Amino acid sequence: MATNVFSLSEHDLIIKGKDIEESREESFGVVLRERDFDALELWVAEQMRQEEKSRQLPPAKKTDSSKAPIRYDARKRGALRVQNFVGIVQLPSGDSLEILPKIARKLDENSKERGRKILLSMLSTVHNFPHITFRHAGLDSGRMPLLEVFIICFLDDIGALIRRGISSGYAPVEENLQCLRGKLLMPHHIRANSIHRERFYVSYDEYLPDRAENRLLKTALSHVHSISRNLESKRRGKRFLDMFEDVPFSCNIRDDFAASANLDRNTRHYRTPLFWSRLLLRGETPIPSPGDLGCTAVLFPMERLFEAYVAIHVRRKLSPGGWNVIAQAKREYLVEEHQNTPFHTLKPDLLLERKMERIIADTKWKHIVRKDDVSSADMYQLFAYSEKYMVQNPTRLSFLIYPKTDSFCEPLPDFHFYKDTAILRAVPFDLETNDCPLFEYLNEQAQPLTKLGD
Repeated sequence: MATNVFSLSEHDLIIKGKDIEESREESFGVVLRERDFDALELWVAEQMRQEEKSRQLPPAKKTDSSKAPIRYDARKRGALRVQNFVGIVQLPSGDSLEILPKIARKLDENSKERGRKILLSMLSTVHNFPHITFRHAGLDSGRMPLLEVFIICFLDDIGALIRRGISSGYAPVEENLQCLRGKLLMPHHIRANSIHRERFYVSYDEYLPDRAENRLLKTALSHVHSISRNLESKRRGKRFLDMFEDVPFSCNIRDDFAASANLDRNTRHYRTPLFWSRLLLRGETPIPSPGDLGCTAVLFPMERLFEAYVAIHVRRKLSPGGWNVIAQAKREYLVEEHQNTPFHTLKPDLLLERKMERIIADTKWKHIVRKDDVSSADMYQLFAYSEKYMVQNPTRLSFLIYPKTDSFCEPLPDFHFYKDTAILRAVPFDLETNDCPLFEYLNEQAQPLTKLGD
C-alpha cells in the first residue's frame, strides 16, 4: 500500500477521519486515519505528561524537550494542534506528517517548496544539530518530502562509510569442533562429547563484522528501504543492504545503541551514520520519542533553530567589520545583589561589541504585521537588557529580529524608550537571502550610532 506524506505548518490542526480516502489536506491542516490518529494521540499524551513533570524542575533545567510539540486543541474537541516545532512524524500505517515553518498564510505548493528549502538550509547551518550536512539541499530538495531528504543524507553517509571500510571486531564464539581451538569449556565438553571423544567444545574470539554499530546500520537500511518512496533511494538502500550480508539485524536496538555509544579511533567514521540511524529508528532529536507508542518523531523547536541560525549569520556578516558577536551573553544580572549574591541572569540572544560600543539584539520566531504585534513582554525584555548592558552607551540601540514575511518586509518605525537615547528597532530577517536591515545599520558604511535616533 502506498504511503502518504501530509504537509502542514506550525499551528495547523490534525483531526481524525474514518478512511484514508476521506483524508485530504484542508486549510486547517490534515485528516488522518483513525489508527494513525489514535497512535498520535497516545504519543501526544505521553509528551504532555513529560511536560507536566518538567514543570516541577527548576527553570535552569528546563529545555525545549520539556515542551509538547503537539497538543490537544482548546477550541476544537478531539483535534490536535501543532506547536512551534518543525520536522517529521512517522505514523504506524507508514504515512508521515511533514511539519514545515509557517512562512505564508496559506500552505500551497509554492509555500511548501519554500518552507522545505528554508528548513533544510537552517538545519544544515545550525551546529547545535550535529552531523546534518544536506549535500542535496542545493538541488531540487524543495520539491522532495523532508523524510526523503533525510534518507538521502543517510545513504550518502553509508556510502562514504562503505568506501572507507566496514569495521569488524572480535566476538566470542562457542563451537563443538574436531580440533582444539581457543579455550576448552570443560563442563560443556563433558555434556556434549561423552561419546564423541574426537570433538572439543571450545570458546574462541573471531574477527567478525557482527558488532553493534553494523547491526544498527543494517536495521536502519532495512527500515529506510521499507519507508522510502524514492526509487533511487530504494535501489541504493538494497545495494548497501547486500554489503551487510554477513551482519545480522539488531535484536535489541536500545542495547546496541548503548554498546555503540563510545566509538574508538577505528570506528570514528561511524559517528554520522549512527546519528542518522538514531534519527530514523528512534526519532532521537531534541524531542524524545517513545518508539513503543507507534510514532517516531524527528522534530526541532523552531524558536531555538531560528535563534541559532540568525546568530550564525550575524557573526558572519558583522565580524569582518570589527564587531564581536556574543550569543547568549551572561554578563549582567537583573538583581545585582541580594544576600551578597546576584541572581536572575540577563541573557540577550546577541551582544554586539566594537571598541566602546554595545548593541543588543533578540530574535523572536513570531509573525508580526504592525506595531501592536510587538508584545509588551518583548519590549520589557529589551528595556531591561539596554538598562544593564548599555549603561555607558551615549545611544542605547537595541533590535528585535523577527522572520520576514509577506506582511513584514520593512522595519517598523523606531520605538523610543527615552526620547533620543534609548531606541528599539523591530527588523525582519529574510530566511531565503539571509539579509537583515541590522547589517546595514552596523556595517562600516553605517552612520554613527549617536545619529541613529535622529
